[in-house]
Amino acid sequence: MHRGARSDGTPCLLRIQALPRASIALTVERELLEQIHTKHTPQVFDLFKHGASMVLVLEDCPGRTLEDLMNEAGHSPSTTLQLAITLARKLQRTTAIAQALAALHACGKPHGRLWPDHIIIAPDHTVHFVGMADGGEADPQIHRAAYFSPEQTGRLRSDVNPRSDLYTLGVICYRMFTGQLPFNSNDTLSLIHAHLAKIPTSPSEISDTPPPCPPSL
Repeated sequence: MHRGARSDGTPCLLRIQALPRASIALTVERELLEQIHTKHTPQVFDLFKHGASMVLVLEDCPGRTLEDLMNEAGHSPSTTLQLAITLARKLQRTTAIAQALAALHACGKPHGRLWPDHIIIAPDHTVHFVGMADGGEADPQIHRAAYFSPEQTGRLRSDVNPRSDLYTLGVICYRMFTGQLPFNSNDTLSLIHAHLAKIPTSPSEISDTPPPCPPSL
């Protein structure tokens, strides 16, 4: 995702993907965004081909992706006060994402690809979603498989639905509070098996410094 400006100077977001796969993915995303009326999804300005890529032009959303924010918070706070502030910030972000997701689901649409780099969080904790999918094809990239819901593995006779988003939100929360993913592997099939058949280590067994990590993640 990139930031840019339209011909009239209006700030915008640019989602650029390589053809031919992008032709379907970004067209679906545009159609879904045009069907949804919530403050948590950006307005669509344009979709066009540029060389070997497709470009989806969206309303600018202030803030940074959750992926960037989590990577930035990689080091451990050193004092009790810093720990408390860090925990409060994580709880604020988690609550904001959950509330925004509830508003999206109230429109009758699951997100379908709730990866951390598809969640934009403003300084005031306003949340915007990009990268929506139609619930069909899952992203084959290995770093995406770590966030798959059971429905996204292709092993169940069930379409991606709001419960799929909640599962992925659980994976995000696990990483946010423990600093690691519930299942970690360099093999997509191993990750798929884990999502279907394994129980992750309790967060309280990973993060044992006060304040404790919520054990019921």
